[in-house]
Amino acid sequence: MGFQYMLVWACLSQGLEGGGVPPHPPSNPPLTHQATSLASPREKNPPPEAALVAYRFLTYLLHKDWEALLDLAAFPFWLESTSHTSPKALSEAWEKQLSPKPLEDYEIRGAEVLSFQQMQERFGPPPQRLAKLPLGQKGYWFAVVNVSGKAVVLLLREFPARPPSGPVLKVVAFHD
Repeated sequence: MGFQYMLVWACLSQGLEGGGVPPHPPSNPPLTHQATSLASPREKNPPPEAALVAYRFLTYLLHKDWEALLDLAAFPFWLESTSHTSPKALSEAWEKQLSPKPLEDYEIRGAEVLSFQQMQERFGPPPQRLAKLPLGQKGYWFAVVNVSGKAVVLLLREFPARPPSGPVLKVVAFHD
């Protein structure tokens, strides 16, 4: 099966039925799977807010709210196999891909957060085109999100924060 990821525009270009775009901004996301605790004893558990960050990112994407989406992104940002080093370049890429598409019929149904090891156990080794990404490094998590029955995968990165707040999570990649 391999690392089978769906680009959001590929997912959304199919005539999928869904329950509609979530309200903007999201207040109480319907996450069927919060950040999971599937980590082995030697792995740290994913941050509890990781699924919420993924949900918000995709909600902003479905609403084409590039400014809010960029607040949740870190750079360089990998979209497919292209690295975008600035917010402007990334928003232009999203706009080019998604502007002509109606997104109001898509629904975010759930999210699960996995480590690189868990992704490999479940889906096999990643394809070569993802070799440039920091897939197995500490502080990176995969969010697998159900968007109207199709899997969308985001790579999240933990950035250290000053106490008393915890780590800050940003989305750094969206690949197929």
